[in-house]
Amino acid sequence: MKNLKNKLWYLIGVSLKRKIKSKWFVIVNIILMFAIVGLFNIDSIIGFFGGDFNEKQKIYVIDNTNTSFEIFKDSIEKTDINLKNSNSYEVKKYNKSLEDGKKKIKKELYKFKSISVREEAGKRIINDVLPRNDVEVLIDPTMLLTADEWDKVAKKPKQLDNLKNKRYILTYFLGNLSMDKKGKIEEIAQKNNCEIINILDKNSPFYQTGPSEFLYLEKNAILICTDSFHSCVFSILYNRPFLVFQREGNVNKMNSRIETLLNKFKLEDREVNENITDDKLKYDYSQAYKILENERDKTKIFIKNALDIK
Repeated sequence: MKNLKNKLWYLIGVSLKRKIKSKWFVIVNIILMFAIVGLFNIDSIIGFFGGDFNEKQKIYVIDNTNTSFEIFKDSIEKTDINLKNSNSYEVKKYNKSLEDGKKKIKKELYKFKSISVREEAGKRIINDVLPRNDVEVLIDPTMLLTADEWDKVAKKPKQLDNLKNKRYILTYFLGNLSMDKKGKIEEIAQKNNCEIINILDKNSPFYQTGPSEFLYLEKNAILICTDSFHSCVFSILYNRPFLVFQREGNVNKMNSRIETLLNKFKLEDREVNENITDDKLKYDYSQAYKILENERDKTKIFIKNALDIK
């Protein structure tokens, strides 16, 4: 996780150094900055507004699986060593009823002027807790930037210089890569005379790929095979063919987020079910780009109204 945090700071640093001058890029980064500053100074902020730190502040987690809480707690503590060693916070499993939890969440949600989510399932969850008709499903913030703007932080991986065949399929699977899935991808590679770059394979020279190199690999792949939401996003932005596989293994599946993305942009045909036919490798995002422009406008209006920007 420490490596992931370093990559995040690296990407933000390079973005600022190269002076991406998009108005909305600036707005998104300002929001991100306030969120980070807020998290690192949460004690002072709550104390300023009358918070009582004589008792530990409890972070409650509702776990319907009876298996995810310990994984979540361990992940949080590894990500934030300050939280692990803090005398102010405690991560606890919520043992009361789900209805009781909903009442507590409902009380806090009413305080928000505006609420947006990235997926239809998220909207249903909020509407199940509190009946307000202004919850909007908006595009991921990464899609507010154009491909040209992302190019300003993209960087060619040095490992590509050692690749004999410059044609490659990029694979990015956060879940397991089954033998069946691997076999299908290898078959496509053989038919199209190209290499396979798996950036999550610890034995691959591309395993150390950072965010900037990842963007370059997405932009220049002849095909992307993935179960990752953001890999799908950048495939669309860079106009690259991609195939979505169901996520396998004991990981957060995020199927609803990808389903919302594919449905919103009329790209349901990108999802792989059984065999991969030749027509799966053909693609046309012209309709998706028209939808994207409308969604960007919709998101900008939402941000303006939420932040009272004239």
